[in-house]
Amino acid sequence: MEVNHTGVNIAEQLGEVADAFAIPNYKRVAVVHNNASNMKLCTETLKKEPEKGGNVQGVYCSGYTLQLITKKADRTLDLTADQWKLAQEIAEVLGPLITLTELLSQEENLSLSATMQMLFNLKRRHLSPEEDDSPAIRELKKTLITEIDSRWKLSLLEPSSIYLLSSTLDQRFKQLKFLTNEKKDLVYIEVVRLAEHLHQRQTVREAYLVNSIPA
Repeated sequence: MEVNHTGVNIAEQLGEVADAFAIPNYKRVAVVHNNASNMKLCTETLKKEPEKGGNVQGVYCSGYTLQLITKKADRTLDLTADQWKLAQEIAEVLGPLITLTELLSQEENLSLSATMQMLFNLKRRHLSPEEDDSPAIRELKKTLITEIDSRWKLSLLEPSSIYLLSSTLDQRFKQLKFLTNEKKDLVYIEVVRLAEHLHQRQTVREAYLVNSIPA
């Protein structure tokens, strides 16, 4: 881009690129970004201009966001030379995050549908406090959980979230075991609503094409 990388300018550029590739509005559903403020503004700008952005949602680059979380947790610890035992414990806590970051960063892995399942499993299996955790490790786990909840807004997940919709359409995660039964039902209802909407759109399009054929 030859202009400043402001959220508004990026939104304008994305709209032009989507137009150039003749991507219809109803297929403009997500902007994957690095969680930076200008990209958040870009997504919000596109939401306000449906003729450019359709019905987009912001999708954070999971690998990059996990890196930010790990760095945030590192700043909570003041290590000295004789704290090797603590360093080993820290490595054990951060190990799964490193593995998950590498997995989500690989080009061949389509990770959107797996993101929520992985994050909830990470919190439940690896970041839950244990009786023998030292105070520093408890604080580290608490910081990591807070950062995960905050950056992905897990407490504010709506049934229309692109993360949840993609998980529902993935055979591996469609049971949504990480949600309550009430929340699952709301997501399933939203998927049915979207499917019916797409079916109606396709029916109208087919009828239009039939009527457009010269007699």
